[in-house]
Order: sequence, then C-alpha cells, then structure tokens
Amino acid sequence: MDRNWLNERLLTEADRLENVQLVFEHKLLTCDVENGSLTFLYQGKEKNVKADVIIGADGVYSQVRTGLMRKVRYPRSRL
Repeated sequence: MDRNWLNERLLTEADRLENVQLVFEHKLLTCDVENGSLTFLYQGKEKNVKADVIIGADGVYSQVRTGLMRKVRYPRSRL
C-alpha cells in the first residue's frame, strides 16, 4: 500500500470528524495505555495529555507500542 496515499486518506477522514484534533510537531516521550496518559515534547517543554483512544502511528521507534507491550502480557506458547 502506498504510504503517501494512506497518510493523505487518514488525515482527510480524521479532519472531517468534529471530535478529532490533529496536532503536529510533537514528539511522543511516553505512553501509559492503562491510564490513557501521553507525554509529549513540544518546543522544549513537556506536555501531558489524557486520551480516551490512542492510535499508534508514531513510527518505527513507537512509544505507543512500548506502552502497549508494558500493559499487555502475551502468554508464552507451550511447544
């Protein structure tokens, strides 16, 4: 799938929703999935945000994935 097309489509659809706020140029530092708490770095200052829904689209070194892995413990398969 073409990433540019997907990014454009996601932004277009999200922008149509009144209850969605798009914010750019913030670096995600931590993600606490259990509490819906996110800490961002913006213009050299930390900014804390609470969220009902968290969508992980923060790239290859995903802090959302790290937060999920801390919360979700997958059972070890028995071979």
